[in-house]
Amino acid sequence: MVGAQLSALGYPVLDPRGAQENLDKRTEPRFVCRGKVLLNLRSGGAELKGELIDMSANGFRVAFTHPAPATGTEVEFNHQFFHGRARIMWTLEEEHRFEAGCVVLRD
Repeated sequence: MVGAQLSALGYPVLDPRGAQENLDKRTEPRFVCRGKVLLNLRSGGAELKGELIDMSANGFRVAFTHPAPATGTEVEFNHQFFHGRARIMWTLEEEHRFEAGCVVLRD
């Protein structure tokens, strides 16, 4: 893989967008992690179901079939392997798919 970004362990970091890798401003390596994730909005109590795309030590990216919560929204998240609180840092809409980048909030 020419020009592939490597993790701290020397493995290629997978970028599902490939062609947009030059636009990637992430500071931590991301690792593909799949599965359902539930987001509970802290203000209003609504529950959103999404699909985890990837994660890092301090954040994760999730996809939705409905509009993502607004930037700055705090959520409680649950995945089969982890749970906690996060803040929506950015959202993106592509065709009929929505994505959100989340940073994990630590106490």
